[in-house]
Amino acid sequence: MAPEDINDHIGLDIGIFATTCWIAGMLGAPLVAQPISRLVIDCNRTAESSDLVRKTYDGRTISGNADISDEERMRRITEILEPYQSALSGVLDRARKASTHPPILMAMHSFTRAFGETRRNCDIGVIFEGSETFGKAFLENLTAATTLNVQHNEPYRIDFKGDYTIPTHTKGGELPYVELEICQDLISTCRGQRDIARTITTVLKSTLRRTDVVPEVI
Repeated sequence: MAPEDINDHIGLDIGIFATTCWIAGMLGAPLVAQPISRLVIDCNRTAESSDLVRKTYDGRTISGNADISDEERMRRITEILEPYQSALSGVLDRARKASTHPPILMAMHSFTRAFGETRRNCDIGVIFEGSETFGKAFLENLTAATTLNVQHNEPYRIDFKGDYTIPTHTKGGELPYVELEICQDLISTCRGQRDIARTITTVLKSTLRRTDVVPEVI
């Protein structure tokens, strides 16, 4: 594929890695990430998901996936997806053993302002389901702390059948969690990444005090 496709939002979540590095550094929290484009394999999808290895994305054909064999699909699962999720499991297990408080899992993503014909007005989406206490408190605190358009479960929500990270590692919500979706035009520059990271870190700390938990994992 052309470099402009690979480096576009279909190939990666623009700006989120650097933003999350800032947050992890400010909190002194561990970060688990992987460097493989989701055009190869989407590490937030289950092995059975139809979106695990996409053949088209945002109207563009992913030629390298057009005739993927079952063997190649499994190779990507065993060499990329499973080691990434195993590393995350290890961090969470160590955090559980190191503290009397449960770890908090934060899944970090970015999204594009326009997708197809749709323009998204949301700036930051706070994603959680049901009565998840930490997510609800974080949403309220972030909304109060910024003039940005903060919305619940926008532009996406958790797919408990097709998504991997949150459903698997929180065991259906037993572990405190929140997923953040940040519009990439806010974090496309180093200054934007730092500014958003500072805001999120400040809100995280106030939320942790409010919910009486400590930040073990981000």
